[in-house]
Amino acid sequence: MSLRNLFQREGSDSPSTYLETGMHTVEDLRHEYLELVDDSLDRGGIPVGCVEVEIRHLGADKNGKPLFSAMLRMTAWERRSGTRLLLGLPLLERGVRKLLAGSWLPDVSSFAGLWLHPATPVLSRDVAREVSVLLAQIEQQFEGAKPAESMWSMPPELQSDPPTGS
Repeated sequence: MSLRNLFQREGSDSPSTYLETGMHTVEDLRHEYLELVDDSLDRGGIPVGCVEVEIRHLGADKNGKPLFSAMLRMTAWERRSGTRLLLGLPLLERGVRKLLAGSWLPDVSSFAGLWLHPATPVLSRDVAREVSVLLAQIEQQFEGAKPAESMWSMPPELQSDPPTGS
């Protein structure tokens, strides 16, 4: 036997580079999506204590791949991170999608996007006032509107706290 034949591999012995969907469980995929979203939140300066992340499996897309979405539940209001989350949601989703594009996940699954939901504590009168003032200030800077003319002025229905429940 020649030295060349000793180290030569047959084509069938080479490992496949094709990644099959069936190799990963829904829980495996959910965990990978969670890591991507958590990384994007961290990069965006949004601390873990302000938002809960739930990765939902929505079934299958039209190609039969598992379909996932990231549900963000704003659990606490902190002015800086809350503003970043509310105003920066498109940037956050863009960041998640960029990280996703550099991973193996699109080969075996599909991503339906980020969804944001404020929890009951974030719906309090105090938070609503602060958010309405922030939005009025933004409108005033870019449109020259007076705060009293803002569509985000505190309407009467926000003068009291909403019923409890998430």
